[in-house]
Amino acid sequence: MPLYRYHCDECGHAFTLLEPFHNDSLKICTRCGKLAARREISRVGVVYKGSGFHSTDYRRNGGGNHRRAPEREEEKAAQEG
Repeated sequence: MPLYRYHCDECGHAFTLLEPFHNDSLKICTRCGKLAARREISRVGVVYKGSGFHSTDYRRNGGGNHRRAPEREEEKAAQEG
């Protein structure tokens, strides 16, 4: 079960509750009892592990000795003159 963080707009009380996914969000403040509590949105840390992700498949190896893509003929002509 996830932890949900709530904040009361009336009294300013912030609290955390452990609730199942299928429950509706709580609307009543646990301190003042008024119908003013709202669920806060929080950031979630995500770590991608294994192959198939940008950090493992496209990571640059080494210290910057990367080959450049070959220039097109039009770019070469524009640079020359």
